[in-house]
Amino acid sequence: MNETILNPTPQQLEEWTKKYGKVNEFESADGKKCWLAKPSRDVIRAANVAGGDDSIKWNEVLLKNIFLAGDPCFITDDEYFFGLTKELGDLVPKKLVELKKTY
Repeated sequence: MNETILNPTPQQLEEWTKKYGKVNEFESADGKKCWLAKPSRDVIRAANVAGGDDSIKWNEVLLKNIFLAGDPCFITDDEYFFGLTKELGDLVPKKLVELKKTY
C-alpha cells in the first residue's frame, strides 16, 4: 500500500483482478470500505513466519500485504481491524480435498 486509494476506479479494479486473480470488497456497518487482494502463497508464508503462534500478528501481516485500497482504519483502528480479521481466513485460497484411500 503505497498511497491510500479510498475508492478505486473500475479500471483499477480490473487491473487488480488481472494481477491478483481476485479482489474482495468489504464494507463496515457505517459504510467504510476496503479492497483486498487474494493472498498468494508467499504472502501467507510471510504471515506464518512473522506471526508464528500470534494470530493477531499473522492477521496484521496478511492484511498489510493484501490491502489494495480503502479506509486505512481497517489497519489502524482495533474495532475495524478485528471486524475484518474474522473474514481473512476465508480469503486464503483453497480447494476441497478428500482422502480417498490410504495404502
